Amino acid sequence: MSDDVELLIAGGGLIGQLLGVACAGSGLAVAIVDRQDPAALLADDFDGRSSAISYGSHKVLDAVRLWQEIAPDAEPIREIRVADGDSPLFLHYDHRELESGVPLGYIVENRILRRGLIDRVRSLPNLQFLAPLAVESVSITLMPTLLMVKPVRRLAMKVINSSVRLLDWYERSWCRHFPADSIRYQLRVKK
Repeated sequence: MSDDVELLIAGGGLIGQLLGVACAGSGLAVAIVDRQDPAALLADDFDGRSSAISYGSHKVLDAVRLWQEIAPDAEPIREIRVADGDSPLFLHYDHRELESGVPLGYIVENRILRRGLIDRVRSLPNLQFLAPLAVESVSITLMPTLLMVKPVRRLAMKVINSSVRLLDWYERSWCRHFPADSIRYQLRVKK
């Protein structure tokens, strides 16, 4: 893979990896930068939490060909009851009330999701996982975007997505001044 990418994702958690897999699977050249060592992400004791996967998220995971790896470890959500404190009132959702009868969602351990995602990330030739690295600074310029990492390496990119809501800030502050494809980001990361 060349050092020119179309999308840089700052943050290689579950959402960052899923976005990277989806975009790379659509043909974009993608790089994910994360401060965690991938070996640490795969350790059983890294994250003991589980995630509720909604019906819509299940469809996304299926579309990017991850669901078949996750499904054996997913527990279906057949009913949901929502209550507020001690109130006698509540909402009740039951999958049998849907015409399709499919579960309302699934519960999956994060470690299962992470393993499936990392395997998929590694299988895509147009997706780079750059870790452990941390974004040190971001500056917006009219020049091509450059990502600086240690050891010395440059990545040129068109768009950055970050968990710090950089794109939201960019849209509010800069879109009214410059055409979208003339703005480039410059990032510096430290190891």
